[in-house]
This record gives sequence, C-alpha cells and structure tokens, in this order.
Amino acid sequence: MADRSRDHKGWYSHLERLESVLLLGGVGSLLVSFIALGLLPALELGEEVEEATPASYQSMTAEEEHGFAVYQREGCAYCHSSFVRSTDADRQRFGPAAEAWEYQDQYPQQWGTRRIGPDLSRLAGVQSDDWHYAHLYDPRSTVPESIMPSYPWLFTEAEDGSVTPTREGTALVAYLQSLGRNMEEAGPQTDGHEDHGEAEATESENGQPNRLDQLDGREGH
Repeated sequence: MADRSRDHKGWYSHLERLESVLLLGGVGSLLVSFIALGLLPALELGEEVEEATPASYQSMTAEEEHGFAVYQREGCAYCHSSFVRSTDADRQRFGPAAEAWEYQDQYPQQWGTRRIGPDLSRLAGVQSDDWHYAHLYDPRSTVPESIMPSYPWLFTEAEDGSVTPTREGTALVAYLQSLGRNMEEAGPQTDGHEDHGEAEATESENGQPNRLDQLDGREGH
C-alpha cells in the first residue's frame, strides 16, 4: 500500500510540474507577445514621431481641443475621414499623405473608415469660418446637393432672427481650421513623402478632382 501511495504521489508531482511548465510557458508567451507586438512598436513609433515633428509644430489650443471633443461627440468621423492615404488618387485629391506626427495631439484618432463626405485632414484655410458656420447650421445653403445633417444645437437664434454660434460651435470650427495646418506650414517630414505635392489643377491627369473640389463641396458632402 505504501508503494502504491508513493507511486500515486509521484504521478501527481509529475503532473504538477507539467502544469507549472505550461503555466509559465503561457505567461511567457503572452509577455513576449505584448513586448513584440505592443511595447516595441509603440516605442519605435514614439521615436519616429519625435524625430519627424517639425520645429514649427503647433499643438492644439484649448479651444481646438474642445472642438475635437465636439467633433467626436457629433460622430463626424462616421462620414468624414481624416487621413490621406499614400495613393496617387488620395494625394491628387487632398494633398500630402498623412504622417504619424500630425496626430500626436489627437486621441482617440478620428481617421474614419468612410467618405460619405470629403476627407478633412487638409481643411485648414480652404474655407472661411463663416462658410463653416453656415454649412453646419444649414448644409444646403453652401452645398445644395449636400446630404449632411444640420447642427442647429451648435447655434443660438435671437428674436430678430440672427444666428450666433455657441461656444461649442466656435470650438468645432476652430478645430476644423486646424486640420492640416502643420503640414501646410512644414511640409512632409517622412522619407518617401517629400516628392508628392498637392495637385494644383482643378482636375488631375486621370480626371480626379483635386482636394479643393473635395473640400468646398463640389463633389458633395
């Protein structure tokens, strides 16, 4: 009986050692995966952003940060992208391809996945503040064929009929006017993007409208 008991305990001890090995192996695999797929890429991206950020880079102001929050709340990214892809068609329509350093102040990034309306990442200075206010209050007043909903809660209407943007409305427009500002001032900073400038003609050689047509609504919102 004693021999059987010792054999029984020995079998369990082997099993316990095997379980310990499997547990340590599983934890080690998760740790290695976290380092290789999460930590190292994040550190590498951080170094790239730090090296590529131009000296003239302007961080978002408090008002623009507020506008960024309004942009997220209103779900603008459901219809507008904010990321110029590294394709000839995108560069001809919107300008230089997106670079990581441009988005260091934005979290979570609002890149979007659909373009029911145009890409907005090169919007700075293309239209006046008043145009944006009018477009937000009544999109059809600026782009007759627009399907964008209106945002009347971003405005107050006085008894005399005058309409004034609220603090959130002015913040949102301030944020929109900041999009692409740093790229416009500093130009591309990442190798491989320097040779791709904006299209200057209204139509490119392949017939695609350039970024100004996209942003002023002639292609629809």
